[in-house]
Amino acid sequence: MDLIRPVAKLLLASLTPAKPERIAQLVTRLIGHYPQQPLPEDVRKGVAEDWLEDLGHLPEDIIDAACAGWRRAENKFAPTPGHLLAIANPIFASRRFMAQHAAQLTSMPMPGARREPKRKEQA
Repeated sequence: MDLIRPVAKLLLASLTPAKPERIAQLVTRLIGHYPQQPLPEDVRKGVAEDWLEDLGHLPEDIIDAACAGWRRAENKFAPTPGHLLAIANPIFASRRFMAQHAAQLTSMPMPGARREPKRKEQA
């Protein structure tokens, strides 16, 4: 148990959602690789809020991995949040599964991480 507890702590900590500023940095850097059309400020602000709402439950390293995965694939256009979620959610689900089992083994509480947003067809 003494060997499992530090691993469990790391796994549970790895579920911490990224800070909104960091999400914005990662997405902005990714979007910069693709052609864009100028948008009015109010529309840009709304789009940014959508990105934060959709990716806000994910840890920074998983968002970064999803951005890298999209950038390294043969994509000619910038992704939508759904494209990145398709890459990130399986990674996050696997990590959450391992963290839940580690928490159960060590009787540690699971953090109250925000759940991923429902898909429109589920809402």
